[in-house]
Amino acid sequence: MLRYDKGRRITDISRVQDHLQRVWQKNKKEKKNKKHLLNRIAVVGSESGVGATHVAVALVCYLNRAGFYAYYRNETEAPTLERMLQYNMACIGQDGMIYHEFFRGYLDDGPALAKGEPPYGIQVIDCGCRTDVTAGATIYVCSGRVWQRQEKVLAENMILVGNHFSRQEAGQYARVQKKRMYLFPWQKNPFHTTLAVQRLFSKMIERELLCEKKKQADA
Repeated sequence: MLRYDKGRRITDISRVQDHLQRVWQKNKKEKKNKKHLLNRIAVVGSESGVGATHVAVALVCYLNRAGFYAYYRNETEAPTLERMLQYNMACIGQDGMIYHEFFRGYLDDGPALAKGEPPYGIQVIDCGCRTDVTAGATIYVCSGRVWQRQEKVLAENMILVGNHFSRQEAGQYARVQKKRMYLFPWQKNPFHTTLAVQRLFSKMIERELLCEKKKQADA
């Protein structure tokens, strides 16, 4: 409506009304889903180096970009957040949180100790290879590489995510586990979620990360 070129301005008010109505309906749906999204999600790797940290960081960036308030917590021995600060990749806010574009990280250890209880929001916990029994759901990241492949019976609340799997291998592994497997697309930078990664997380939220009350209501 305010374009400099008058020929490109919207002149029909009904088109403006239709567009605003679509935006309002979309925001209403997102707000409804926010209330039912699990607030503690663990990301666990089958072993070191399979990409659990990459998936955790990408999920935090996706959730914040989608309008949720999410932050990363590191429960591994790797100084992930400290290194982000060391190489000037992020900054610390007055709330003790680390910020980098859509990424938020809670620093509960080290020189910039965050005070008090963790903030309200969706916690994405990078657990390394250890499980978190307090999490509402656990994203279990495994690798299709022969030297990293492990056969493990997964708990009911574990969501299977495969790295470096072919579709045929993923299908075989999923049948053994009797679970749906999400193939994580190749992504160079976890802070910049690609469209393929966004679609994967969108499906995962709808199918796996909504609380039981919401799932029953939709059934």
